[in-house]
Amino acid sequence: MQTLLALGAMLLVAMVVLWGARRLGLGAATGPLHLLARLPLEPRRTLYVVRVGPTALVIGASEGGLVKLSELPADQLDGAAPDPAPTRFSDVFSRVLGRSSTPRHTATPVSSTHSTTGDPRP
Repeated sequence: MQTLLALGAMLLVAMVVLWGARRLGLGAATGPLHLLARLPLEPRRTLYVVRVGPTALVIGASEGGLVKLSELPADQLDGAAPDPAPTRFSDVFSRVLGRSSTPRHTATPVSSTHSTTGDPRP
């Protein structure tokens, strides 16, 4: 019984510390770095577009580390996505359990009239 009480007390302390850290803004991004886009290619390979001041960097991430692939002025990125909204654990957990209030994203088929080859087949 004492073990369960100690475990409950530790969980309560951990929840209060995490809540307090979130209220103080600890762990929030600060400074000139802004994530513009992320594209997962494979389970361990991802492309990132990061704005650092007036410059945008295309960075590849893999099990070998990070590699700068390209660099361009950030003003050339017309229509770049804004920073993604942080995802709360409760939202992810609800989605996993199937109780999502937000619809899941689905792929939209490309219209045959927008084909670059001129072939009208779907």
